[in-house]
Amino acid sequence: MRISKNGKSVHVEIGIWLDTDGSIHMTCNELRNFHIAVIPNQRDAMGILLCIEGLQSA
Repeated sequence: MRISKNGKSVHVEIGIWLDTDGSIHMTCNELRNFHIAVIPNQRDAMGILLCIEGLQSA
């Protein structure tokens, strides 16, 4: 993880993948338990459900 000189941004390596159910997932090894899932949801006006888990630094 690298923090910018002005402290306004953080640079991290992430993994992104598309699952067989159409959901998109993003993880970051440098942030413990960090997982974002964008899940297709036809009941929502935007058509997606966003799930964010854990934001503790490793």
